[in-house]
Amino acid sequence: MRFLVEYKDTKSKENTNRNLKVLDSFLNFNLIDLFHGWTFECILIRFINHHEPNTKLKCKTLYDSYAEVEVVSNFQSNSELSLQEFKTAFDEVKLAVSLANQIENKSQKDYDLPKLLQDLESIKVPASIEELIELENNLDWDSIHQKRVDGLIAAWREYPLPHNRKLQGIRIYDQFDKGDLWPYAYIYSELLTNLLNKAQLTTPGYREIYFSVSHSLTEAKKNLALNTWHKYTYCSLNIEKFRSSDDRTKSKMLFESLKGGLRLIADFDKLDREKVEDVIRKIELNGTDSELIVLSKSKGDIKAQVVHSIPHDHRAKTTYYLELSSISTGESGKVKIAEIHSLWAPYIFGSLKIKKDVVEITGRKSERADVTRAMENLPERFEFRIEEVLKRATLG
Repeated sequence: MRFLVEYKDTKSKENTNRNLKVLDSFLNFNLIDLFHGWTFECILIRFINHHEPNTKLKCKTLYDSYAEVEVVSNFQSNSELSLQEFKTAFDEVKLAVSLANQIENKSQKDYDLPKLLQDLESIKVPASIEELIELENNLDWDSIHQKRVDGLIAAWREYPLPHNRKLQGIRIYDQFDKGDLWPYAYIYSELLTNLLNKAQLTTPGYREIYFSVSHSLTEAKKNLALNTWHKYTYCSLNIEKFRSSDDRTKSKMLFESLKGGLRLIADFDKLDREKVEDVIRKIELNGTDSELIVLSKSKGDIKAQVVHSIPHDHRAKTTYYLELSSISTGESGKVKIAEIHSLWAPYIFGSLKIKKDVVEITGRKSERADVTRAMENLPERFEFRIEEVLKRATLG
């Protein structure tokens, strides 16, 4: 359980207290990697000094995932460490977590109060002012963050959440010098986004996977998603060896790193392992130059696909083609649609329809799509005669 300890002195208007600052890190260091249910991601405990009797104390849900609980305090000093006041505040924490259990929750409640109280009782509280000072002097928030990430990964693995969202794409972030991983990071982000999207992979609540790449997994875990629509996975890469390698080796090294990250999140979030491994096999077999399918449609005798290859420079435009094939005659053809930046492709290629004599490609209907088409000087709809496309291999 993660804790956030806040303070409010109604007389002095101060909002920081030395004892509570130590208590915050003390609680998190000991409890942040332990699982107490998905109901509350964090318990926010606000100590109100000089509480006015007629003012109601808060006990409610905050941000849909926090338990916000206010308790009364009587600190004599906000700047001096006090063993007794620290211990009193620690006892108030036990009260606060019990009050949190009274908060009504719309979803099924799994807040494990008995285990949390048991874990609180098992913590060794400083026995002297010297121990309290030592605790203050050894605050290590990097270590606490590491424990938080490891605790979440363990919880996701052991207490899986239901899959309720389709994965839409991936992004790659690294902690190296700017440009070190380019163009390979761009190429693999495009490749993995396309293939994982086509695999219809589902997730427990997020639509994007962020790959955090660093020297080690420990360094990579400095990143943690603050929003529920994406989630990080973690990869390590020997950047010194990477920098001194040729292009082919660089591409292979980064892919090996990303494979590890993809398998890691597939493990702890119970992603469809067969689909994940199938995507990995496709990249291993076809490399980064393989043609990717943007849209695909079959009707009667005709199969139509919008396809493209990934350019080796993210600043370069990508050439998109329409591929047609006839099942009965074996004829096939390919015609150029347009050259655009891949970032805008989802707005330009919204839907694909096969009609009697023509194939129609229509863009999305939105303000952003309209702006994109105007910026790229492209029409809202492309139309190609089936007979003409099948007669030619490629039209420029």
